[in-house]
Amino acid sequence: MKRIAQFVTIMSAVAASAFVTCASAQNPGGSPSTEAVTAPTTPVKTFKDCPECPEMVVVPAGTFMMGSDPAEGEREGIARLTAREHPRHEVTIKYSFAIGRTDITRGFYAEFAEQDPSVETGKECGASGGGPGGGPPSGGGGAAAPGAAPGAAPGASAHSMYDEEPFDPNAPTKKNWRNPGFVQFDTEPAVCVSYNDAKKFVAWLSKKTGKNYRLPNDAEWEYAARGGTTTARYWGDDSKSICTNANVETFKYAQAAHVSNAQDALLCNSDNTYTRPVGSLTANPFGLYDVLGNVAQVVEGCAHSDYNGAPTDGSAWWDDPNCKLRNWRGGSYANQAWMARSAAKIQQSLNYRNPDFGLRVVRDLDK
Repeated sequence: MKRIAQFVTIMSAVAASAFVTCASAQNPGGSPSTEAVTAPTTPVKTFKDCPECPEMVVVPAGTFMMGSDPAEGEREGIARLTAREHPRHEVTIKYSFAIGRTDITRGFYAEFAEQDPSVETGKECGASGGGPGGGPPSGGGGAAAPGAAPGAAPGASAHSMYDEEPFDPNAPTKKNWRNPGFVQFDTEPAVCVSYNDAKKFVAWLSKKTGKNYRLPNDAEWEYAARGGTTTARYWGDDSKSICTNANVETFKYAQAAHVSNAQDALLCNSDNTYTRPVGSLTANPFGLYDVLGNVAQVVEGCAHSDYNGAPTDGSAWWDDPNCKLRNWRGGSYANQAWMARSAAKIQQSLNYRNPDFGLRVVRDLDK
């Protein structure tokens, strides 16, 4: 009940404010964030298509630099893991769109799941793939496990995260969004969501509202996550203030997940272990919460090893209609600070579910 009350208080304060002021956000201990974010010069425009529907934020058209430069990876100490973010390139999105102010909550996802039981059958949540988040385990460092895929990141599972394994779609799962392996409140983000689950969800939401809801594509997600900033994170380049701004791996999570080789300097020392209620920490300049941390969010388009040949108009990158990998963005409670960057991404197969995989939706605006 305490966490629910905290959520209600936070979101009531958000509704009362016409502007997003990340620069003044403080952590639970009262210390201000070490890096300020400039507030937008116009009020954040939001709407909801039904009382229980996600609150949507209107994002203006614009141009931004997508990806990261080599210096960012070197500064984070993960240069060998950032090839997917290169080369950094200019992207122009010539249209406005609306994106969820928060991730889809467990409570709203439950309404969808009651009408589509397929999200509780098929591949078990977290049954295969890498560590939490489907990419390099949150501990990082060390050597890849014996039998890991060629070029796998240190610590990666022997099971290749690029496999699309056959499975019985009617078999009940042991872990799913209802029981991800830890206790959740309805105000926390839905987890154990695969790309295919997310596609079913946006189709259901479109039918429910009569509006065109969909998943954000790679460029739209990063443009919205950056909120007009050019730094590694919307509050700046420094990862030291991450615990104020994003729900990433904590000491308690490392203990619960038995992460033995975690880089303690990058872990947050808080009472939180897994997901937090959405909107618990600071918003970015566009007024979006949890774009970094809490749960990773799936985006539309084929996943690639780099950005060579990527579209520059903000469209989804569909160069292979049969591609079987999607990108997941933003990092999560199970990842260290280097994953909670605007440019960071991991790849997973279409049916893969993980306890830190959620979703955020986009709605096309009426013309």
